[in-house]
Amino acid sequence: MQIKKYELIAKENLNIKSITKNNRKEFSLLHEVVQELNLWRYTCSTYTSYEKDTDENVNKLIRWYLHKKTNFKRS
Repeated sequence: MQIKKYELIAKENLNIKSITKNNRKEFSLLHEVVQELNLWRYTCSTYTSYEKDTDENVNKLIRWYLHKKTNFKRS
């Protein structure tokens, strides 16, 4: 299953820079994909599955105001 995900990312030429994972078994081979695609991997703490949902909601709120490709460099 993990190989299919990697093939999908490669085939669609998706611009993925990081992955946030929790401790479920579907992420067990993620380290291979992360190394192959040179991604940042963020891991939620053990027994805190709510962290991933919280992170996704915060990112959504940030993107509401600061859209992708926003330039954060100071002038």
